[in-house]
Amino acid sequence: QPSEFSGSSIEIVFFTLGLTAFASLILGIVSLTRPVTVNEPDDVNYQHIGIFSYSASAPSGIYDSNTVQRGEPIFPKVTCSARVDFHYSLFGDELKDITGTYDITAQILDAQSGWQRTVTLQPETPFPGTSLDINTNVDLCQILKLTDAMEQEMDYFPSQYILTIMPHLTVA
Repeated sequence: QPSEFSGSSIEIVFFTLGLTAFASLILGIVSLTRPVTVNEPDDVNYQHIGIFSYSASAPSGIYDSNTVQRGEPIFPKVTCSARVDFHYSLFGDELKDITGTYDITAQILDAQSGWQRTVTLQPETPFPGTSLDINTNVDLCQILKLTDAMEQEMDYFPSQYILTIMPHLTVA
């Protein structure tokens, strides 16, 4: 009889080891299908603020001063160069290690036909921190040459164009 008892004990041990190995295999498979880390969203309140301004030199007698100010039209026959300033700030709670990139483009658009052309004024540039001051020059005479070339090529002469200066910011 002692040999029967030890035989059933061995069966119980093997059954227990088999059950443990099977459970370990199932848990191993489940663990391999789950990510090692889980990204949880961290709600941070923040606000972006961007402020544009522009100016240009002008001969006396055409404007109230020798400088064209924000809100006044700039005529390429008077001056070819306009300075565009853009100030950007990011405000928020617990902002740290902020970095980003920016670029600035000018888009010339004829709203009637849909023709448009985009010109890079400032190529993509990295920046650190939560604020940024960008100053760039817009060559209005070069933009006028682009529109003149399109008009001559297409024999199409719209009465006006829309010039839009656009900053593109990516913040991380």
